[in-house]
Amino acid sequence: MSIKIFNAVWENGPQTRSQMLVLMVLADAADGETGKCFPSIGRIARLARMSRRTAINTLNALQEDGWFTREPLRRQNGFQSVFEYKLSFEKLGLESGVQKLHGGAKTAPPFMQKLHTTCCAETAPPEPIRKNLTRETDLFEVWRGLPLEGKTSFNQWKAQR
Repeated sequence: MSIKIFNAVWENGPQTRSQMLVLMVLADAADGETGKCFPSIGRIARLARMSRRTAINTLNALQEDGWFTREPLRRQNGFQSVFEYKLSFEKLGLESGVQKLHGGAKTAPPFMQKLHTTCCAETAPPEPIRKNLTRETDLFEVWRGLPLEGKTSFNQWKAQR
């Protein structure tokens, strides 16, 4: 799910409730970069709280209005499996596909920028120092390494030592 696509549907979406619900279901399933998604008609109908026939009619109306394109995906035996829906970024008021955080970290909220610089820093975080471990933690690590046969609980084993 892409928040930018979902927000664009919310702000620039169609006027009718059924079309808005169906487009929100597609936006919820859409890839943020390509706008592609593959929900079944049954799933669209269930999430939009409408009958299958109403979902099909609504999808047809949305496609005619240019909100998305769809292509049938076929199995190897030639039968159709699902549709590939591709949302129209132009119609939604988006310039192009939504950038991933790595490509567009400056447009992310400040807390996400901080997380991004933390997780993707050039240097690796320092290794934990073993001095900070307690004696009980060290004992537990030793106990965990013992063979399972005849192994007692950690507290019994510690009392025997």
